[in-house]
Amino acid sequence: MLGVIAAFKVADRLFANQATQNAYTWAFIGVFLGFTIVGILFYGKTRTTVLDALEGIIGAIMGIVTGWGVARFVFSVALFYKKDSEFAQLVASGMISMDIYLISPLAFMMNSTTSLRDPHPFD
Repeated sequence: MLGVIAAFKVADRLFANQATQNAYTWAFIGVFLGFTIVGILFYGKTRTTVLDALEGIIGAIMGIVTGWGVARFVFSVALFYKKDSEFAQLVASGMISMDIYLISPLAFMMNSTTSLRDPHPFD
């Protein structure tokens, strides 16, 4: 999870400095893998996690954040470096996000939490 966050900090800074697509991609992959290897080595030496009792919940959160990071990486490469592609146009127009929203479990969750995301206390 920390690797995804650090990788985007480095990669986004490179993009702001006019980096090429290859530099952006390899910087993201390199920083992400570096943090992952350090995490594996740390866990291998200590055999402890921060909160062993909440391992399942923390694992789920880390999986979601990592999945988000990979998806954001794919979208950012498309939008930054392949602006003329059909995929980038679908992302920019909002069609991709609408397709994701229409997946049944996600749509149910989003519809169920509308009052939490857009509260109207005086209705």
